[in-house]
Amino acid sequence: MKKLLIVFAHPDDEMLVRGTIARYKKMGWQIELAFATNFGHTEGKLSVLTPGTLEDPLYRAMEAALPDAVITFDKTGINNDPDHIKVCYATTYAFQKYVSWLEELRKKFCIYGSYEEQWFRRLEAMITKNEEPKLYYVCVPASTVARSVGRGELSKESFDKEWRGQPDDEITTIIGHEYFILRREGTKEHFMGKNDSVRDQL
Repeated sequence: MKKLLIVFAHPDDEMLVRGTIARYKKMGWQIELAFATNFGHTEGKLSVLTPGTLEDPLYRAMEAALPDAVITFDKTGINNDPDHIKVCYATTYAFQKYVSWLEELRKKFCIYGSYEEQWFRRLEAMITKNEEPKLYYVCVPASTVARSVGRGELSKESFDKEWRGQPDDEITTIIGHEYFILRREGTKEHFMGKNDSVRDQL
């Protein structure tokens, strides 16, 4: 069974990807949610957390869940919310640590820890099949932001900054009305190139 880990700041952020969640549940994927505020952190205060305070529990959550794909905010936090931006960077750091850990295990085939047998079977499959987990950023295309601001559907600013959105040519994945950027595949950075095509699945 494939696993999708969704990392956001607050429980209501889940609405950003509800269509993707529904689709992958229907496909048989196991969906896990991790919210920074559920780790005991206060809403509106995430951006001032010291380094490691959020990154470490997120990495441990990935190590325990062994996700095939992770979704979090893009670097704009969608709406410039400092909590969202902090979670983007913390998740990216934790993901990099997670895939590096998997890579080391592939090299050594030496596993320590007290986990359930099912966890070991899943880890063994990821190592032997050389499956690379992926990290996606949920985002809003810049063209959508410009159109919405132009129509008055969005204010010109959010959190005292202009709405930005992501350049349309950086969008790698569109699922229904939800947009994503594939940030990393395993230890490799992913960048859209002129020969890449936009996919409709993670």
